[in-house]
Parts: sequence; structure tokens; C-alpha cells
Amino acid sequence: MTPGGVGYREGVLLRRLLILGALLLVASAVAASLSPRVDPGASDPPVPRSEQVPEVVVNASVRDGRRKTVRVPLGAQLELRVYAKSIDTVELVRLDREQPVDPQSPALFELLMDREGSYPVRLVESGRVLGRLVVRAPAAG
Repeated sequence: MTPGGVGYREGVLLRRLLILGALLLVASAVAASLSPRVDPGASDPPVPRSEQVPEVVVNASVRDGRRKTVRVPLGAQLELRVYAKSIDTVELVRLDREQPVDPQSPALFELLMDREGSYPVRLVESGRVLGRLVVRAPAAG
């Protein structure tokens, strides 16, 4: 060992660490050069018509004790809140959707209404029907 200096083993270790650091730097530069470049001015590709957000959004709520019919145009986005007086599960019959509900927290549904028909809104445990969703094509005009 040299006075005030680093011993042979420590010197070798330090050189190896410097070489490893340099190799990691070179590897990251190569990886960066191989990754695809993103042009910030380029726009996203157009979304196909079937995947576009519908122009009509229907906000509705159904409350326990007040039977309600919610009319929704075919193709509309429905945002439905269902309120109940007791803990239960809300089912949108034939739409295969269920959400828990309790007096402090409504059941929330967001879905695209893409099938015509009449769909009961039902509390599963109690069996009560709270309302109905009626989906129809808009009248031509």
C-alpha cells in the first residue's frame, strides 16, 4: 500500500467499477438510439366510427320507492345512478351488469346502449324492480 493512497486491491476494484459504469452508459445510449422516435406534431390515427364516443350522453337516476322509466336513444352513453334504502345489489337485467348499493352509496353504471329493448332495473336480494331502461332508435326526422 502506498502512503496516503489506495491499495492495489482497492485500485483494481475502482477501475472495474469505472469500466462497468462506462459499459452501462454505452448500453443505454445504444438502447436509446434503437427505440422508435415519437413526433410530437403528429396526430393520433383516426378512430374507427364504431369506437368513437357517442354524441348523446344520458345522465339518469333511479330511486328505491319510485318506479321510473328511463328512455335512452340507441347508441347513447348511459350514466346511471341507482339509490336504494337498504344494502343490496342492483342488476340491469339482460345487460349482465351488477353493482352493490347501500343507503349512503348509489350503484353507478356507465354503459353504451347498443341494443334496443326494455331492461328492468332490479334489486337482487329483495327482488324489487325499481325501474326500467327503454332503449329505442331515435325517430327519423
